[in-house]
Amino acid sequence: MKIFDTKAYREMEDPTPGIVLAEVDGAKKLGGILIVLQPGAEGVYHYHERTEAVYVVVSGSPSIINEGEETEVKVGDVIFMPAGEKHVAVNRGDKPASFFEFFTDPPVGSDYVPVK
Repeated sequence: MKIFDTKAYREMEDPTPGIVLAEVDGAKKLGGILIVLQPGAEGVYHYHERTEAVYVVVSGSPSIINEGEETEVKVGDVIFMPAGEKHVAVNRGDKPASFFEFFTDPPVGSDYVPVK
Protein backbone atom coordinates (compact mmCIF):
# COMPACT_ATOMS: atom_id res chain seq x y z
CA MET A 1 0.00 0.00 0.00
CA LYS A 2 1.09 3.56 -0.69
CA ILE A 3 -0.66 6.64 0.67
CA PHE A 4 -0.44 10.00 -1.10
CA ASP A 5 -0.72 12.76 1.50
CA THR A 6 -2.04 15.57 -0.68
CA LYS A 7 -1.85 17.97 2.28
CA ALA A 8 1.92 17.48 2.43
CA TYR A 9 2.19 18.32 -1.29
CA ARG A 10 -0.13 21.32 -0.91
CA GLU A 11 2.07 22.70 1.87
CA MET A 12 5.36 22.29 -0.02
CA GLU A 13 6.69 25.65 -1.15
CA ASP A 14 8.45 24.16 -4.17
CA PRO A 15 7.44 20.50 -4.76
CA THR A 16 9.68 18.45 -7.02
CA PRO A 17 7.83 17.06 -10.03
CA GLY A 18 8.39 13.46 -11.02
CA ILE A 19 7.33 9.85 -10.64
CA VAL A 20 5.25 9.05 -7.56
CA LEU A 21 3.99 5.56 -8.45
CA ALA A 22 5.92 2.96 -10.45
CA GLU A 23 6.75 -0.73 -10.68
CA VAL A 24 9.18 -0.33 -7.78
CA ASP A 25 6.07 0.37 -5.64
CA GLY A 26 4.43 -2.83 -6.89
CA ALA A 27 2.34 -1.06 -9.56
CA LYS A 28 2.30 -3.10 -12.75
CA LYS A 29 -0.61 -1.58 -14.70
CA LEU A 30 -0.76 1.88 -13.11
CA GLY A 31 1.72 4.74 -12.93
CA GLY A 32 1.73 8.16 -11.34
CA ILE A 33 3.58 11.44 -11.62
CA LEU A 34 3.44 14.82 -9.93
CA ILE A 35 3.29 17.62 -12.48
CA VAL A 36 4.16 21.20 -11.55
CA LEU A 37 3.23 23.98 -13.98
CA GLN A 38 4.88 27.34 -13.42
CA PRO A 39 2.84 30.48 -14.18
CA GLY A 40 2.32 30.78 -17.93
CA ALA A 41 3.38 27.18 -18.61
CA GLU A 42 1.56 25.02 -21.12
CA GLY A 43 2.14 21.40 -22.03
CA VAL A 44 1.86 19.85 -25.49
CA TYR A 45 -1.62 19.20 -26.88
CA HIS A 46 -1.78 15.40 -27.22
CA TYR A 47 -3.77 12.21 -26.73
CA HIS A 48 -3.22 8.59 -25.75
CA GLU A 49 -4.59 5.68 -27.76
CA ARG A 50 -4.87 3.28 -24.79
CA THR A 51 -3.99 5.20 -21.67
CA GLU A 52 -6.67 6.45 -19.28
CA ALA A 53 -5.71 9.03 -16.66
CA VAL A 54 -6.98 10.64 -13.49
CA TYR A 55 -5.68 14.05 -12.35
CA VAL A 56 -5.91 15.24 -8.74
CA VAL A 57 -5.24 18.99 -8.39
CA VAL A 58 -3.16 19.80 -5.30
CA SER A 59 -2.24 23.48 -5.82
CA GLY A 60 -3.05 26.47 -7.97
CA SER A 61 -5.78 26.82 -10.57
CA PRO A 62 -4.64 25.11 -13.77
CA SER A 63 -6.86 24.70 -16.80
CA ILE A 64 -7.38 21.59 -18.86
CA ILE A 65 -7.98 22.06 -22.57
CA ASN A 66 -9.91 18.97 -23.65
CA GLU A 67 -11.00 18.54 -27.27
CA GLY A 68 -10.52 22.30 -27.76
CA GLU A 69 -12.60 23.38 -24.74
CA GLU A 70 -10.81 25.01 -21.78
CA THR A 71 -11.97 24.35 -18.22
CA GLU A 72 -10.34 25.85 -15.12
CA VAL A 73 -9.98 23.37 -12.26
CA LYS A 74 -9.22 23.92 -8.60
CA VAL A 75 -7.53 22.26 -5.64
CA GLY A 76 -9.30 19.03 -4.77
CA ASP A 77 -10.82 18.50 -8.21
CA VAL A 78 -10.43 15.03 -9.70
CA ILE A 79 -10.49 14.84 -13.50
CA PHE A 80 -10.85 11.65 -15.56
CA MET A 81 -9.31 11.66 -19.06
CA PRO A 82 -10.44 8.76 -21.27
CA ALA A 83 -8.17 7.31 -23.94
CA GLY A 84 -8.39 9.08 -27.29
CA GLU A 85 -9.37 12.55 -26.03
CA LYS A 86 -7.00 15.36 -27.03
CA HIS A 87 -5.88 17.40 -24.03
CA VAL A 88 -3.26 19.64 -22.44
CA ALA A 89 -2.78 21.31 -19.05
CA VAL A 90 -2.04 25.05 -18.85
CA ASN A 91 -1.40 27.48 -16.02
CA ARG A 92 -2.78 30.94 -16.72
CA GLY A 93 -2.43 31.94 -13.06
CA ASP A 94 0.34 33.85 -11.31
CA LYS A 95 1.28 31.00 -8.93
CA PRO A 96 2.56 27.48 -9.64
CA ALA A 97 -0.08 24.79 -10.13
CA SER A 98 0.48 21.11 -9.39
CA PHE A 99 -1.44 17.91 -9.82
CA PHE A 100 -1.00 14.18 -9.55
CA GLU A 101 -1.59 12.23 -12.74
CA PHE A 102 -2.32 8.53 -12.33
CA PHE A 103 -2.48 6.57 -15.57
CA THR A 104 -2.89 3.08 -16.99
CA ASP A 105 -0.30 1.47 -19.31
CA PRO A 106 2.92 2.91 -17.86
CA PRO A 107 5.44 4.28 -18.53
CA VAL A 108 3.88 7.70 -19.13
CA GLY A 109 5.56 8.32 -22.52
CA SER A 110 4.77 4.90 -24.01
CA ASP A 111 1.42 5.98 -25.48
CA TYR A 112 1.88 9.71 -26.17
CA VAL A 113 0.68 11.16 -29.49
CA PRO A 114 1.27 14.92 -29.99
CA VAL A 115 -1.40 16.80 -31.97
CA LYS A 116 -0.11 19.31 -34.49
